[in-house]
Amino acid sequence: TIIGLDYRGVMVLAAFEPVAELDLGMVAKIDLAEIREPFLKAGLSIILITLILVILGTILVRRIGNPLIRELEENEQRLRTILDTAADGIITSDAQGVINSFNQAAENIFGYLSQEAIGQNITRLIAEPNIGQPSNDNEANKGQLTGNQREMTGLHKNGGQISIEITVSEVQVNQARLITHIVRDITERKQSLMELHQREEELRLTFEN
Repeated sequence: TIIGLDYRGVMVLAAFEPVAELDLGMVAKIDLAEIREPFLKAGLSIILITLILVILGTILVRRIGNPLIRELEENEQRLRTILDTAADGIITSDAQGVINSFNQAAENIFGYLSQEAIGQNITRLIAEPNIGQPSNDNEANKGQLTGNQREMTGLHKNGGQISIEITVSEVQVNQARLITHIVRDITERKQSLMELHQREEELRLTFEN
């Protein structure tokens, strides 16, 4: 068998069988284009069907996906609006304390912009070390960290100290721990209480005198 040009100058696949008795040979040939034609037609059909499926799939995904995407964007916007209009600072972090969200109230309390705080550790905002993080797994499992409101000393961006109340809660999101810190600035309240206690002490001394 050979592949070559026949007398017409057309590329063919030919088979030759000699006939010894007649000192002749028999040749059968077929054009290569004829051999390839079914494969080309099948390939073109597959490409055409694939293109149609891709186009239909794209249209279907857009029709189904666009409303879902819009709904997700609207829900995210509503959530962001709620977080940014909340009076308390709302900070979320992973189990290691790395901040991944920081609302407007938290910006006002600590002086950091959200893009400055995100990616930093929560301990950067607290004067006392390791606040909001368990010292070991047993402590976290006992619930000694979450659900309790505590007074802490926070650190402002300008280096000053502020009095805060912080409540820590924990949820599981996609098998990962998400820590939520609800923070309230109580500096003015503590200052007012100190002034009130001072005035009470002055009045007490006055009465005793």
